[in-house]
Amino acid sequence: DLYGLPFTPGMISATCSKLRAEDWRVQIQAFQTIHASMAHNDLHSLVFFPQTISTIQGLLADAYDNVQCNALNILVAAMNHSNLYGLIFTPGIISAIHNTLRAAHWTVQIRALKTLAASLDHNNLHALIFNSDIIPTIQELLADEDEDVQCEALATLVASMDHSNLYDLISIPDIISAIHNQLRAEYWSVRILALKTLVASLHHSNPHALIFTPDMIPTIQELLVDEDEDVQCEALAILVASLHHSDLYNIIPMPGTISSIHSKLRDKNSRIRIWALQTIIASMAYNHLHTLIFKPETIFIIQELLADANENVQYKAVDTLVASMDHSAPYKLMFTPGIISTIHSKLRDKDWHVQLRGLKTLVASLENNDLHTLIFNPDMVSTIQGLLADKHEDVRCQSLKTLEAVIHHDDICGHIINDILISDIQAMQNDPYKNVRLQAAKTFNLVSGYLGLSFHSSLFHT
Repeated sequence: DLYGLPFTPGMISATCSKLRAEDWRVQIQAFQTIHASMAHNDLHSLVFFPQTISTIQGLLADAYDNVQCNALNILVAAMNHSNLYGLIFTPGIISAIHNTLRAAHWTVQIRALKTLAASLDHNNLHALIFNSDIIPTIQELLADEDEDVQCEALATLVASMDHSNLYDLISIPDIISAIHNQLRAEYWSVRILALKTLVASLHHSNPHALIFTPDMIPTIQELLVDEDEDVQCEALAILVASLHHSDLYNIIPMPGTISSIHSKLRDKNSRIRIWALQTIIASMAYNHLHTLIFKPETIFIIQELLADANENVQYKAVDTLVASMDHSAPYKLMFTPGIISTIHSKLRDKDWHVQLRGLKTLVASLENNDLHTLIFNPDMVSTIQGLLADKHEDVRCQSLKTLEAVIHHDDICGHIINDILISDIQAMQNDPYKNVRLQAAKTFNLVSGYLGLSFHSSLFHT
């Protein structure tokens, strides 16, 4: 309600004139004032007029890096207002943005790259700003002496891969060669961004065949044992992503790679252990790979990881078990008496998240006739009965869902469902939590229908 009072045409003109002040600190304050106006639709249209745009264009080449960065910040803020595109993003402004990529100061170069990345969020704008004129400059910045500039250039390429109309721009030999070179960069942060760029390319069918080439495989194998643990994680992420492409997995020399994966399962870094497990899950899609990966020692390690000190590693180990159930060769190797005993122990874990995953593993096993008779045995009855009274409502609810799934399997239903369980299920219709009550009603009706009982839940019918 105060806009009209201070923001008269004269005040706006005076504020914009401060962008040309001799003191750069005054210029910065003027930028901040204009930036604040961007939050108000009825105000920014008053502030941005041709003279202001012309001034901002000139300040993109200012002698002070702070001034240049603030000018770029204003343009990024303007990208959120499509009604300003035609006014602000003139050929002169776009050319000035491109020139800041070659600025003398690294902070300006980084801000210019962030401006390019920001334009990618706006379909009507990125085709104007992100064009073939800037590709040679980005290539130079990939080899810049400053590691932060290199990282930002790679991050810009990652962002550009979400736009199919830019594939032809970025998938040129010189850019690809520069990305490959950065895999061996001195700085770990650059190596990580180079790997992320490769991962991003694998999410798209067009550029990955050009960027992910056989000559870079030895480098990726080296990065699996890189001195930096985050680099190792990203190298494993590359393997996971590549295994989703049938045209790529054959170019990975698996014997040496598998050896690295096995060693990663025992790594001291929990994130590396998780990525190693994820790589094993991804390999299950290929018969010739999972037979190489699943050795007795692998199974033993996975059994250990089910009791890992890190709960996220435990979760991923359980996910590995569940994934193996879809593949006959792995599960026949995987589900040893020791593994099955460990699954049962998960149902009694103090962490309710682990209990949930254990129950979901049981449900997943029901899809496999050879497997569920091994996992569902009479010893489990007392365990499931205890879970029906668990203190956490999600565990109680998942226990009911597990029993509901059991009903459809005559070969195990008889020794799992008993009078005590039926009584417990009936009592759970008075649970304090609505989701448990509804699930109990559903499960009770299914159980009673299966057993031919005459009583049904009035709550479920209601």
